Amino acid sequence: MKRTVVYLRIGCCLLLLIMSLALSGCYDQREIDEMAYPLAVGLDVGRANILRMTLQLAAPLSIGGGGGGESGGGGGGAGGKPVSVITVDTPSIYSGLNMVNNVISKEINMSHAKVIVISRKLAEKGISKYIQAMMRGREFRPDMFIVVTDDPPDVYLREVSSVLESNPAKYYELLLGKDYSSYYPEARIADFHHAIERLDIEPTAVLSGINPKESVEEIDMMGKTGEHYLDEGRYEAGNVPAVSELKNVAMGTAVFRGGKMVGTLNGIESVCFQMVTGRYNHSYWTIPDITGSGNVIVMNVVQRKRPKTTVEMKDGKPYITVRLDLEGDYTSIQSTLEHEKYPEAIENKTIEVIRENVTTFLRRTAEEFDSDICGLGRFMKGKFLTWDEWEKFDWPSHYRNSEFNVEVKFKIRRTGLIIRLMMPELSAAPRVASGSVKGGWLCRYSHGPW
Repeated sequence: MKRTVVYLRIGCCLLLLIMSLALSGCYDQREIDEMAYPLAVGLDVGRANILRMTLQLAAPLSIGGGGGGESGGGGGGAGGKPVSVITVDTPSIYSGLNMVNNVISKEINMSHAKVIVISRKLAEKGISKYIQAMMRGREFRPDMFIVVTDDPPDVYLREVSSVLESNPAKYYELLLGKDYSSYYPEARIADFHHAIERLDIEPTAVLSGINPKESVEEIDMMGKTGEHYLDEGRYEAGNVPAVSELKNVAMGTAVFRGGKMVGTLNGIESVCFQMVTGRYNHSYWTIPDITGSGNVIVMNVVQRKRPKTTVEMKDGKPYITVRLDLEGDYTSIQSTLEHEKYPEAIENKTIEVIRENVTTFLRRTAEEFDSDICGLGRFMKGKFLTWDEWEKFDWPSHYRNSEFNVEVKFKIRRTGLIIRLMMPELSAAPRVASGSVKGGWLCRYSHGPW
C-alpha cells in the first residue's frame, strides 16, 4: 500500500513537471526586436523576374523618437527616417519574402502591414493570383487597404511621407480609412477578394498617386477657365491642382472586372459610387446659382437613408431603379439673394445636379467598363430559386445592356447662422436680449427656418 502511494506521488510530480514545461510557451518564442515589420507592400511588373515586390519597413527607433541619427541593427532608417524601403524581383510574393530575409538582419513579419500598393500596369494584367496568395497567408491581415497607382510602387513608397504623423502605420489608417472624405472608397483586400469570387459584384480599389507639383506656377500651367469654375471632384490622383509637402494624393476609384483593372473614376464619380452603395457619409457639393450670375451655392449633402434599389427584366434588358434619400445644409451662398427664404428652387437644382451625375456614373459602369461595381446584381439574384439557375442566367452578360432610372429626394434642413454687424449710430433698433454690443458694434443674429 505504501509503495502504491509512493508511485502515485512520483507520478503526480512527473505530471506536474511535464505540464509546467508545456505551459511555459518558450519553445517557439520570437522577440519583437528580432522582427522586421513592413507597413506597406508594393507589387509591380518585374524586369529580372515576373514580379517586382517592394516592402516599406518600419524603423521602430525613429518612430518611437529614440533615433535622432543613424539607427543600427539593420531595422532602422538612416538619418532618423521612420521607414526603410527595399525592392526585389521575384517569382512570387512568398519567394520575395525569402529573398528579403537574405538581405536584412531581422525576420519579416507581415502582421502589421496596412496597405498593398499595386501598379496600374500590373492591375491591368490581372492580380487575382496575388490577392488569393495573401488571403491564404496567416500573417497578411484581411483588412489591409488596396491601392492602385500610376507610379511604380517602389517610387511611390519612397515618396510617401507622413509629415503630420510620427507613425506611418497610423498615417495609412487615417488617410485610407476616414469616413469624411467621399472622393475615394474604402477598399479592403478581403472585400476585393470576395468580389472577385462573386457573380453579383465587381471589385474596386483606391486610386492614388504622387503629386509632382513643386510650386504654384505648375498649377498655373494647367490652364485657366475664365469666369467658369470646375468642380473640385473632377480630378483624379496625380493631376490635382495642389502643392504640398505631402506628396501622396488619394482621389478616385480603380474599377476592376474580375481581377483586371478596366478603368478609373474621378472624385465626383466616386461620390456617386458611394451614394448608390449606401456607404456615402457626407460631402460638399458645388451647385450653380439659379440666377445664372456665375456664383455658386455650396451644400453639405448627407445621405439620410440607405438607397432603395429595384431590378426588373424587360425585353431581355435589366431596368434598374435607384432611389436616393438625401438632405443638406447651406454652407455658402455667394450671391446677395436670400435663398434661405425660398429653398425649393435650390432643392430642385441640387436634385438635377445629383441625378445627372449619378446617372452618368452608372451608365459608364455598364457601357464603358462592363463592371457592376455597385453590386446591383444582388437585387436580381433574389429572383432565382437555385444557385444553378443564377449561374446560368449570367448576370455580367446582361449588365452591359442595363437601363437606369435615378430618383433623388432632397430636402434642405438647416439654412445656417448669419451674423449681421451694424454701427450703433446707424441702427435704430434697441439693445435687447437678442443682440449685444462688442467693441462699438451691435451684433445681430439671424437664421432661417429650422
